[in-house]
Amino acid sequence: MLKERLAGKRDGVLRKWLELIAQTHPAGMNLLNDTDRFTNPVRHAFAKGTEVLYDGLLEDRIGSDEVLKALDDILRVRAVQDFSPGQAVGFVFLLKRAIRESLGSEVNDHRTVEELTKLESRIDDLALVAFDVYMNCREQIFEVRVSEIKTARDDAFRLLDRVSRRAGRLEEGEGGAG
Repeated sequence: MLKERLAGKRDGVLRKWLELIAQTHPAGMNLLNDTDRFTNPVRHAFAKGTEVLYDGLLEDRIGSDEVLKALDDILRVRAVQDFSPGQAVGFVFLLKRAIRESLGSEVNDHRTVEELTKLESRIDDLALVAFDVYMNCREQIFEVRVSEIKTARDDAFRLLDRVSRRAGRLEEGEGGAG
């Protein structure tokens, strides 16, 4: 059964998937070099997140809170880095390639083709969920930006009002002295 074979190939599939993801990241393969979670939190988020996503796909629980959190952790990074929606969620589709490469010639087996088609359909479903998560992250970022702009605008108006009042007092003082 495909599920068992992929569970046995888990480490190899995850390693390949992470390499493919790194190629889409601005830091490139340097993303993979430092494995410390504090000096390279992006790699840590991707490494942990892809593990959860992979296991969730194999266990058919892509709507679980754990999977949604993993997607959020990964996509929040991509949202902050201004990836387009397609670039941001494209990493999900790279799992298909990682799986096919890990399976090698097993992909041609009739039973495997049927199971693989079902799994790839679940990967497509995961990508749709990822798109929703990414758009939610972007919306939150835009809300923060709008709030910051409003705060800066309000601060500027308050400063302008103070300067205007001081200028008015100075003019009154100059007019009475003459």
